[in-house]
Amino acid sequence: MLPGRSLAEAAGAAFRQLRGSFAVCLISADDPDTLIAARNGPPLILGLDKMNCFVASDVPALLEHTRSMYFLKDGEMAFFPRGASVMDFHGNTIPCVPQESNGSAEMAEKGDTAISCSRRSRAAS
Repeated sequence: MLPGRSLAEAAGAAFRQLRGSFAVCLISADDPDTLIAARNGPPLILGLDKMNCFVASDVPALLEHTRSMYFLKDGEMAFFPRGASVMDFHGNTIPCVPQESNGSAEMAEKGDTAISCSRRSRAAS
């Protein structure tokens, strides 16, 4: 990360330079408790509950963990475990208003694995 830049500024600058479609999750060596998720093209969904944050490419992967979801839009990134802090690649804050999924248990059985970031890890530090 460049000196004088926050993690959000550095991530946004990097994502603005990327071309093509991407959905990524990354962790900074400088801030290993923070997971960053970003989208430009492929779907990327945030799953939220009281103690955890999840990231997946489709709803079924999240259903066994939570039904509260925020669908990232192109050009958006999210930071965990600081709640679900969502902003665009230029650093403008975007309200994170989750939707409740009405998916079924059968959908969850067919889903992929969700990536989890526990909020407990920061609280314990």
